[in-house]
Amino acid sequence: MDRQYTQQEDANTYLQAVLDSSQQGIMAFSTIRDDDNTIVDFCWEMVNKKSEAMTGRTADDLIGKYLLVEMPGNGEDGLFDKYVGVVETGIPIDFEHYYEHEGLKTWFRITARKLHDGFVVRFDDITLQKRLQKDVQDKYDRLNHFFEVTPDLLCIANFDGYFTKLNPAWESVLGYTIEELKAQPYLILIHPDDIEKTRDAIDKLSQGHAITNFQNRYRHKDGSYRLLDWRASTDYEQNRLYAAARDVTNEQAIKNRLAASEERFATAFNSNPVPMVLSTTIDDESYFADVNDAYLELTGYRRDELIGKRMREIVLGMGVSSAQRNERIQTLQTIGQYRMREITLTNRHGERRDVLISSTRMQIDDGSLTVEILLDVTEQRRAEETAFELRLEQARAQMITQFVRASSHEFKTPLAIIQSSAYLVTRTDDKSLIASKAVQIKHQVERINKLVTMLQHISKLQTDNKGLLRPTKIDTLIERVITQVARTTVSNCSLTLTIDNDLDVVCINEDDIENALRQVLNNAIQYGKPDTRTDVDIHVSQDDDNIHIRVSDNGIGIAETDLADIFDPFFRVNQARTHAGWGLGLTLAKTVCERHGGDITVDSMYGEGSAFTILLPICGDTC
Repeated sequence: MDRQYTQQEDANTYLQAVLDSSQQGIMAFSTIRDDDNTIVDFCWEMVNKKSEAMTGRTADDLIGKYLLVEMPGNGEDGLFDKYVGVVETGIPIDFEHYYEHEGLKTWFRITARKLHDGFVVRFDDITLQKRLQKDVQDKYDRLNHFFEVTPDLLCIANFDGYFTKLNPAWESVLGYTIEELKAQPYLILIHPDDIEKTRDAIDKLSQGHAITNFQNRYRHKDGSYRLLDWRASTDYEQNRLYAAARDVTNEQAIKNRLAASEERFATAFNSNPVPMVLSTTIDDESYFADVNDAYLELTGYRRDELIGKRMREIVLGMGVSSAQRNERIQTLQTIGQYRMREITLTNRHGERRDVLISSTRMQIDDGSLTVEILLDVTEQRRAEETAFELRLEQARAQMITQFVRASSHEFKTPLAIIQSSAYLVTRTDDKSLIASKAVQIKHQVERINKLVTMLQHISKLQTDNKGLLRPTKIDTLIERVITQVARTTVSNCSLTLTIDNDLDVVCINEDDIENALRQVLNNAIQYGKPDTRTDVDIHVSQDDDNIHIRVSDNGIGIAETDLADIFDPFFRVNQARTHAGWGLGLTLAKTVCERHGGDITVDSMYGEGSAFTILLPICGDTC
């Protein structure tokens, strides 16, 4: 008896050792029934080492205890009911289950078989396998989503000539359903002229070569053809072709139109009689890209001497200054256009040509392209110069005639007085008469001297350089002139000076500007209204370019018909002829202003007064 017990014990020990060596969790349960013979729980009878590792519970902790008490999750997840079914029917079960109870979060593969009035369960931890499966499925789902939404035509085909998988883009591009495309050999859809080269491409694929940039035409359901651009590779062992295509029909049509447009442009460019240049910019350096025949004729260069060369070297060699070139570059970089600037260049034959240049910069994929048009205006400028010289000579002759006519009148009166006085002096012994006529003769001689001096001054201003120019604060000069004029002004006249703050410096000949301002002030005072106080307002201001000296009065004013001639030599309005003078003061003032790069203008309302404005350019601290 003892020996049999020992043998049984050894067998149990041997069996437990075998079970503990298993890489699967193994547990054995007996059935717990109530008085109605209904299974209400299971009791642990055996637990191997792998089960302990998977559940975190030892055999000593579980054997003899009830399943639903120690691991109630089996009841919540329906596992208990499955095990009851195994015991009651004798039918084994094999399934996968995710168990998240009693601190476990594990995927198990479970196999249960009936054993006597209980069951044996075998289970594997497949959590890692499930995680890997999920990762694979997620990647597949993402790839499949990409496959479904991409606008490119994706497909898998076999070497029997049929599509096996297509994405929805095929339906929108060719108009067929996926089922219609898969139901027929794909060669049927290919343009007859492209079938042979398509077969050659398939042969190349069958030899293990990849295909890129292969194009053929597929028939749309409406009968038209779409041009497809292919990339393809093979899995020959699986009898599969993997391919992606793009519909380039519209793209190719645009390329064809662009090519035709470029051809038309090239024809128009080369045949254009106006010199034209195309240049490209690389690393801030401009290079000749193309020139037309008219440009070659203008400059005397050959095409091979220009294409690809730096424009800077060629253009500077034609006499274009660095300043002109830099201005063009800066203007193009700033606003993209350089409009109608005139330059003078010297061509290869040594001829100087006057040209109007216009440039437009356009951005392209790999940089910028500048289109430059040159209009040769040399002959036009020569004709204009000849016409200008002719008009100038005519104007000079007219001025001389007017001057002689006007000055002869101004000289004629005092000379007549001198002549008549001299005649009387030689015909009388009356000392008082002789003395009186001598005074008249002296007065007229002084008048002629003043007139001659004034004419000489005007002539000098018109022919000589500006004289000594120096930086001057104009407000000080104006105050000095007004003070001098005020000392000799009649009592019924007021002078009011207003000067804006912070006037810039002007470069002037102080004597000339003083003289011009004095002439304008005297003119305002001299032509006041009779029996009315003359108010002369002097306002000094500036803008970005000029100092403005505005002298306004409330005098007799100037008729609109006389305004255009008011600065002409010897011109005097009718009412002014009752006042002394020769009509040269405003002529002198205008000449002085123009010699300084400025001007003088007049606004007047007859009977209400006049306003003369002297403009002097601002030129900084140096002259």
